[in-house]
Amino acid sequence: MITLFEVLYNYASNSPDLNRWLRDEDTLRDYADSGKFAQEQASQLMNCLTGEERTLFEKYMGNIEEHWSMRNYMLFCQGLAMGLQLGLSAHS
Repeated sequence: MITLFEVLYNYASNSPDLNRWLRDEDTLRDYADSGKFAQEQASQLMNCLTGEERTLFEKYMGNIEEHWSMRNYMLFCQGLAMGLQLGLSAHS
């Protein structure tokens, strides 16, 4: 069964414009550049590796992706919990 947190997370993460939270132009540019550079470097490294090293790197990249996915979900839940608590405090 899908939890309320999962429903809200899926709604928020499927928003067409997640970058709206990065209001500062420099921060938005740094965010975009860091993602682009990381993808380019991972691709370059993948092309340099063969055999066992390549397999190990592929597993590493999969684990990193899973870790960040779980971390993003955790941070979303923390932010939502804080927002709910602040909302309750404002009405007290």
